[in-house]
Amino acid sequence: MLNNDTPSAEAPVKIYATTYFRSIRLRDEHFRVLADNSLRAELYFQLGWDKHSLGQHRELAKTVAGELPGCGIHLPYDSNGSVHNLGDREEMDWLERHMEVAGLYKPDHVVGHLDFNALRDSASGVRKYFGQKKGPLDDQFHEPSGDFLERSTNWWKLVLAATPANVYLEHTHEHSPLPAIRLLDLLGTERAGFCLDLGHWHHFGMGKTRKNLPEWVKLVGPRLKHLHVHDNDGDGDQHLGLGQGTINLPWAWEELRKVSPHPNFTLENHRSEGLLQSLSYLRANPLF
Repeated sequence: MLNNDTPSAEAPVKIYATTYFRSIRLRDEHFRVLADNSLRAELYFQLGWDKHSLGQHRELAKTVAGELPGCGIHLPYDSNGSVHNLGDREEMDWLERHMEVAGLYKPDHVVGHLDFNALRDSASGVRKYFGQKKGPLDDQFHEPSGDFLERSTNWWKLVLAATPANVYLEHTHEHSPLPAIRLLDLLGTERAGFCLDLGHWHHFGMGKTRKNLPEWVKLVGPRLKHLHVHDNDGDGDQHLGLGQGTINLPWAWEELRKVSPHPNFTLENHRSEGLLQSLSYLRANPLF
């Protein structure tokens, strides 16, 4: 069994694993890995959540509460990036539906993508395309525009009002955490924090070549409340098991251990094989 309550200076570190609703319903192999290792589920709303009625979600929530130590929620995302338009009735219905279902599971955190698009949301504008296949749009650091900050602040305030859980903003294509930092400062609540995704930093954020994880950690500072941990080869967002890609994990672990208090983290492997690889790596090389 993996010890996922490793003491830190102030609180035990909680470990989650990305989990699909199908796995909970079937109590399949993936679910058994979570239960056997006392892992919490980070419920992935991208696939399958809308195939169940509210009554069915209530039953699934009972399974989670009865057999796992707890859960978090990963809100779905649009590959094109959501505009978060509060004047759009469809988007407001989207938010209301997701938060209603999320509340049934009584999550301790909700994480969602920042959806910062440099082509649309940069104060300075994108000067060039970087050209990396499936990679970042450009190689600049961007201050977010006033429109992005106003729109996003209003959106995430609605999320915060809809749940008592902590709310974490996750980067995707950003090359620095600046957009998230500016937004978190405007939200102005301890319940909102930054989710550093190690795989996104390595690939989309060009961490493979820039090797600037220490700068990210220093910039974010005490706002760093959660981690998404997975591996890749730097050329794609593959969500591999730990040790299966090219991230220098011993070096990354050393940098992340400097964060105090230690953040909770999610093993964000989309397949059971990757989760088992990550657990094996963590037993030999604990993060915290």
